[in-house]
Amino acid sequence: MVVSAADETDVGAYLAREPFAVERVWGEIACRPIWIPALPFRPWPTEQAALPSGRGHTILIAEGALGVERLWQWAEAGTLCFAAETLDVPGGILVGRHASDEAAREWLVADPVLDTCRWTLHATMFRPLPYRRLPGMR
Repeated sequence: MVVSAADETDVGAYLAREPFAVERVWGEIACRPIWIPALPFRPWPTEQAALPSGRGHTILIAEGALGVERLWQWAEAGTLCFAAETLDVPGGILVGRHASDEAAREWLVADPVLDTCRWTLHATMFRPLPYRRLPGMR
């Protein structure tokens, strides 16, 4: 999850009322400063959209240099839904439209830069929520 907050106090206030944090559904919470590039991301589901029937996306957590600003072609094609680089250590977060770990890994190894990173993958879906627009989002 990415939380837009002015400072750590705002993050703490959000987590204090987030049910998954309060009920310890999330096994780990790591807060890092990030940079989100202005890529041609496609819009996310609106609040009126139907609830997804299952996994449709993969969260990819990277250790290593990404160069996310060069991933515009995947954002434009709709394969890359979100990208951010961590500012404190080399790494970042990508969200791809991959319904399986296998599909996500095939996508990563096809890119010579992404293939050099160490990756942790998490299955997810985009629920219809009041998302804020990303930089560059159509």
